[in-house]
Amino acid sequence: CNPNKIKALMYLLEHHEKLDDQIIVFCDRISVINYLADKLKIPLLSGKTSTEDRNFVFDMFREGVYKTILLSRIGDEAIDLPNANVAIEINIHKGSRRQMLQRLGRIMRPKDASSS
Repeated sequence: CNPNKIKALMYLLEHHEKLDDQIIVFCDRISVINYLADKLKIPLLSGKTSTEDRNFVFDMFREGVYKTILLSRIGDEAIDLPNANVAIEINIHKGSRRQMLQRLGRIMRPKDASSS
């Protein structure tokens, strides 16, 4: 992965974490996502993650224990994370418009009124 992209990602994460944002980082390359998870100490969810571990990480994210999570393409569909308000893509393949909309949908869902 381009070192400048890593620096930019680190800057964005630091900025948004200071704002107490809930951040999803999408990455399509498994080697890069593994590197990021290890370097930045961020929970990673990929196709190899067990259902039990996925549910645990999603629960911790929903509860605000985890402010940032890394998702491979498993995060594109059928995941409800209404408190996520920032999405960052790094090292993505040229995806379809549908994939882009699915990812945007992770942060554009209606928020729980009690959390405002």
